[in-house]
Amino acid sequence: YEALISDFNLIEDYWSNDDYVVPIIKSKAAYHNPIKYGDEITVDLIVEQLKSSSFELNYICKNGEGKICNKVSTVHVVVDKKTWKKTKMTDEIHEGLAKHLRQFTV
Repeated sequence: YEALISDFNLIEDYWSNDDYVVPIIKSKAAYHNPIKYGDEITVDLIVEQLKSSSFELNYICKNGEGKICNKVSTVHVVVDKKTWKKTKMTDEIHEGLAKHLRQFTV
């Protein structure tokens, strides 16, 4: 998640700014295979859903053999720091997330 956000080359500091915070409001996980100490894993990160003030991220973690170890989903909402109400995310953030949005084909 941090690598994804840093790839956006934002002008403002996403993690520490005066205007907004982006808390996780929902999360879930499913565990398929154990991860042991010393195992190297890869994480595929996909933007599953993107709205004007919120987004859902899906993480798929695989072990060195390519087997799925776990799947994690988090939903984030952009909140105004002054009012603590949801607010529209900046165009820069929305555009950055849109580049990683899962594309469905029918």
